[in-house]
Amino acid sequence: MELQDAKVLITGGTTGIGFETARLLTSKGAQVVFCGQNAERVAKAAAELGITGFTCDISDAADVERLFEKNRGHTRWAGCFDQQCRRGLFRRTGGHRPSGF
Repeated sequence: MELQDAKVLITGGTTGIGFETARLLTSKGAQVVFCGQNAERVAKAAAELGITGFTCDISDAADVERLFEKNRGHTRWAGCFDQQCRRGLFRRTGGHRPSGF
């Protein structure tokens, strides 16, 4: 799979599998953003990875809406990696808002 310039959102990207996935995909040329629930850990991971992180609780629909609003310029995501396995947000949005799922 070609990852150069693919746009990927990772939930739970501050530690563990999510963090290492963000590191790997970034090293392969993907445009990665991530979110996590703890603002301090989000800031630390973002600084270490050199990518953008957002505070977001993906179990809260309003938080997910805000996350998408902050990333409005990314209208076609290549994918979403939800390492916490709480629920999948989407596979390929095609420009749809999360409320359309």
